Amino acid sequence: MISESKCPGCAHSLQAFSVRTPSGTGLELERCPKCGGCWGGRGRIQKAFGASAWHQLIGGLTVRNCVECRILMTPAVLPSNVAVEVCSACHGMFLDAGELEQLGVREPSRSPARSGLPKPAGTPRPAAAPPPPPPMPAHEEHELPSVQISLEDEPPTERAGTFECIECGQRKSLREGQALRDGLACRACMKRRAQGR
Repeated sequence: MISESKCPGCAHSLQAFSVRTPSGTGLELERCPKCGGCWGGRGRIQKAFGASAWHQLIGGLTVRNCVECRILMTPAVLPSNVAVEVCSACHGMFLDAGELEQLGVREPSRSPARSGLPKPAGTPRPAAAPPPPPPMPAHEEHELPSVQISLEDEPPTERAGTFECIECGQRKSLREGQALRDGLACRACMKRRAQGR
């Protein structure tokens, strides 16, 4: 994980923590101690939770940057109708406080969710919640087995500041990325698209 990662919601330093997935395995994520939001980089949440975390991009951009790529994230919806934010380059996912419960993780109550991303109609917001619990002591963190996420399916040349164009499949600098519903496309592909080729 990146040291000194900052929360996309409130810019406080994220802290590593472990959760137990519905299958019983442990998964290490990052949490903001102030707003209670959770970050899972590089598709870690989607890989660990499977179908319940398969998101559908809504389109557009949020006001929050990806923890790793530093580009604006895209609004998305989980199958449980929970609104989340996803990076179209690295597939990192940011969830508000309490939204891990929608994936089958039991968490203690946390502070109210941040504003900025509209929630689906009919989703109740907690009126107030106690402050987040202190981080788990180091000896307890090691009691949960870790999920080993294989990155073998990612190209070996992948590095920070690049993305894979969804049109031509080539790795490009993030400066060339233009957001589409399904991810990022390079300028050359967007130009071809505009010319109708």
